[in-house]
Amino acid sequence: GGLITVLFWWVAQEKPNAVQAAVSSSGAARAGGGGFWSVPLVMVSLASLLRMSQTYGILTWIPAYLTETLRFSPPEIAVVTTVLSLSPVPALVLSGWLSDRTRNKPALAIAGLLISSFAVLLAWQGIASFWLVTAVSFAAGFGMGISSIPIFALPAMTVPPSHVGRATGFASTMTFAGPIFTAYLGGYIVTATGEYGLAFLVFGLVPIAAALVLAPLVRSFKPRW
Repeated sequence: GGLITVLFWWVAQEKPNAVQAAVSSSGAARAGGGGFWSVPLVMVSLASLLRMSQTYGILTWIPAYLTETLRFSPPEIAVVTTVLSLSPVPALVLSGWLSDRTRNKPALAIAGLLISSFAVLLAWQGIASFWLVTAVSFAAGFGMGISSIPIFALPAMTVPPSHVGRATGFASTMTFAGPIFTAYLGGYIVTATGEYGLAFLVFGLVPIAAALVLAPLVRSFKPRW
């Protein structure tokens, strides 16, 4: 964490660029000028962290949940985990197509996050039949795929063209902190409570929190290029 903090403190410094200074009066330079940090970048990065937190929280803990709590058979566990793993694939294709046809990428991301929040149903173990868990797993995976493309595309659009690489790197670093967070969080919750219900309640509510983070951008977000 400390190394990442130092790294991004260094790369985010605004340093004079001789080439940009020489052409600062041109329209192209004005279009590409501006600072690195922006509120939309931080909001999208946080939403991306939360989205990936749910994704890996479920992927990490659902096999143990199915085995220890629901007592599913090995073939049933295989079906559920396969559906969860593969359902994002068609969603990614669909999301890419939709993302190219709308400028309101925050709204598309929110739609996917809300679909994936159906994972909260896994917290109620008393009604967790095989077919319900399979359907919920499909919805969770499909929603993850729908939200992925717009969320991955947005960071580059929150900064001027000259900062696209750094913005993408910053958002990606935040994103992949999510799996670390929920892998440990799930372990602490299961150890403290002795069951998985609270863990899956958290994993189901996390995308709703991400949707709330992105909500202000639905009407106010304007791409920088």
